[in-house]
Amino acid sequence: MQFIKGKNIPFSIQLIKSDNSYEEDATVTYDIYQSDLTTVCVSAQTASWNDTFNCYHDELDVSANWPTQSIGNYILKWNISDTDYFAANMIEDICILTDASSGSGLTPAQEAKIDNIYSEVTTYDQYKADVSSLAPSGEYNARLAIIQADLDNPDQYKADLSSLSVSGIADAVWDELAADHNIALSTGALLSQIHSTNTNSYSTSGSITKVVDFGTLSSGLSTVGYTLYNADSSEYQSRTTTGVYALSGGCYAASIDYENSWQGLIVWDTGTGSPDYVIDEFNSDGTVVRTVNFGTLKTGLSTVGYTLYNALGVVRTARTTDGVFELGSSGCYAAVISFEDAWSGTILWDTGTGTPDYAIDEYNVSQEVSVTSHINSNVKKVLGLVHSNIYMDNPVYDGDNNLVSLRIRIYSDAASVGTSNNVISTYSVTSVGDGCGMFSSWKSVEIG
Repeated sequence: MQFIKGKNIPFSIQLIKSDNSYEEDATVTYDIYQSDLTTVCVSAQTASWNDTFNCYHDELDVSANWPTQSIGNYILKWNISDTDYFAANMIEDICILTDASSGSGLTPAQEAKIDNIYSEVTTYDQYKADVSSLAPSGEYNARLAIIQADLDNPDQYKADLSSLSVSGIADAVWDELAADHNIALSTGALLSQIHSTNTNSYSTSGSITKVVDFGTLSSGLSTVGYTLYNADSSEYQSRTTTGVYALSGGCYAASIDYENSWQGLIVWDTGTGSPDYVIDEFNSDGTVVRTVNFGTLKTGLSTVGYTLYNALGVVRTARTTDGVFELGSSGCYAAVISFEDAWSGTILWDTGTGTPDYAIDEYNVSQEVSVTSHINSNVKKVLGLVHSNIYMDNPVYDGDNNLVSLRIRIYSDAASVGTSNNVISTYSVTSVGDGCGMFSSWKSVEIG
């Protein structure tokens, strides 16, 4: 989540039980830590229940509760008590940014350098020649007198700085044509290259602290690691445990480095014999697939829709059902949603029924990467696995007429079913018979 330095910060969390009801009777507080997870910036702030959005909400008064706030990355820790349904703590990342709409746009260091230059050129005496030891005699008297008179008139050498201002200098720098600054390996050339290859996209570079929650049963592990994958599912960085450190309650964190405009997935795993996995999307452009799970009791709805709110709670896009589709018959729904560069806010989903259910999805563009094509391919795979466009052949039976093995293929379209065209994935199904009409084991393995 991204917020502007010095502005009040809205925080909200929704606690949905396994029966799709909301936890209204919990006690919810939160703390904010520096990214080193040792220094507390804000502590013991209370979030109150909000009947309108079925969530716990608080608007942090920054001037009163965080007067030393500075730009950077922080960790938000939710503290949840008086309930048996949820973990005692939940972790989120937040980022405090400068407000580029105010001031000169220069950093304090840049403004200090300009002040030093101005002070240097207006200290005139340091440039005067010391002629006190020269004897004004003979033929040099007239020349020295001219020189002395010239030196006694320092105003003639002053640069006229009356038209200069910090904002004017900043405007001149940012309004300079990039075409005039394309020397190889210069900053101008690199900026031009980024612009030409990433037009109309939001790109980031550097490092970011990411947090994963494997639950309290996975506390104290030293084997937790992550692998980075590109948006096309190819490996970007092989699995590593370097820099991964444990938080409380089975939560782990790491500072992850990435290149300009990198987009893909962070796949966390516990590194145990039968590892648990968590997938974290990193999106940097303005079009992503977002999903919501209303549970199996809400399958087959054509009324599911969403509303977009900005970080201040103002409606950015009115409620719409356009483009919303269900993943099989799972009660999970998805939609491809477009955002402007650097937009951050909340996606409020609802079932659109007489007494609608709601789900809140926070979207922060600086932590999102466009993996739409990768997600769409996985959606097709899910549809195939729930018996949409599926074909089974090559059956083998044992002496008791029990099925020993067969092949399953899933397809991206109905017209290709039974052919070798548009196959999403192929599976081998095997079983071990244990008498007529019985088996002791059965398994399905993806083979291509």
